[in-house]
Amino acid sequence: MDHTPGPWKMEYILNVEVVDRKEQPVAFIFPRSRNKIGTPSDEAWANARLIAAAPEMFNLLKALSDEHIIENSDYRARIEEIIKPLGG
Repeated sequence: MDHTPGPWKMEYILNVEVVDRKEQPVAFIFPRSRNKIGTPSDEAWANARLIAAAPEMFNLLKALSDEHIIENSDYRARIEEIIKPLGG
């Protein structure tokens, strides 16, 4: 199964969400806490940024693995272990 193609970005409507390039939701982030004015916490925004970066991180790891840029075989093996179940 393929993942939703990137890029993904963050939006704030009622909660923080991550949407794809067609503005379709990919993930909803429900903060464990809100700040004093009722908006999502810094933690919620940080989680959304991490999720939104996932397609780019996957593509970078795949390129590093495909091109054998990483000399250290332990790192290369770990990268391949991470991306293999994701279709890498």
